[in-house]
Amino acid sequence: MIDTQFSLADIHIEVAETADRYIKAVLINAKKRYFRVLRKLERNGILIFDLEKYASNLICEEDGYSKVDNEIFIVGQELFTMEKSELTEALFMLTPTQRDILLRAVLLRQSQEEIASAYGITTRMVRKHKHVALEKLRRSLTYEA
Repeated sequence: MIDTQFSLADIHIEVAETADRYIKAVLINAKKRYFRVLRKLERNGILIFDLEKYASNLICEEDGYSKVDNEIFIVGQELFTMEKSELTEALFMLTPTQRDILLRAVLLRQSQEEIASAYGITTRMVRKHKHVALEKLRRSLTYEA
């Protein structure tokens, strides 16, 4: 095996500038994608919080409450809490659109027409998103014996 060593003098300025531009582009695109998804979720009325990120800010003096074990879902104008479980993990595996449509249908009991008008899509697409979401949940929650 050949032992190759490089020094900083071996790196051409063009290579360093190209790498720098590439890294900047990747970071800018990741930031844009993050805010685009965040705006889309806010526009459709769903926000999801992982309380473990904020657990250090939540103080509880009672024994047995050393860890936050709930997820909070904001769907439309309603706030829902759910104990962390395989179901909440499976819900986070869905796309934001699938999760929102499913939660609106199940938790808020909105009709397909109401959900379709909120998203600006057809009721057929609402049925498809809901069906795919339920199938993904079934597959992820099915245990292999």
